[in-house]
Amino acid sequence: MWRDELQAWMIARDSATPAELLRNARHESHPALWHVPLYGVSRATRDPRGMQLLHLCIATGAVCLFVRAAPFSRVQKVLCALGYFPLFEYGIISRSYSLGMALLFLFCALCCMRADIIWIACTLALLCQTNLIGLLLAVCAAV
Repeated sequence: MWRDELQAWMIARDSATPAELLRNARHESHPALWHVPLYGVSRATRDPRGMQLLHLCIATGAVCLFVRAAPFSRVQKVLCALGYFPLFEYGIISRSYSLGMALLFLFCALCCMRADIIWIACTLALLCQTNLIGLLLAVCAAV
């Protein structure tokens, strides 16, 4: 694991309460949304492989959402899902990027379903809390 992956894990693991988690994560360069599910996993296990399992579930869910909701052919969906970014950057490295990918795909699916605006706004608000790229994408999508 990379040091920055373990840094997020240790912040979540060593925080006694959710309030302390937010206090401990305030000096990180990323918003605290990634630390919140890590906090939950760290209550179940002290092993950082729990973070990798959580990350794998989020990345798999994002790809499943993409495959189910994207208006592309089957070949295009497979090629996109097995591309460098979804497979390696967002699928292997345990950072907040897969959470941002999942929320972006959820936003697109909600817009296609013509869902209630409150759900779309909540999805964009959460996307803002993943990382700088998520913030920029959410602002552009909101406009």
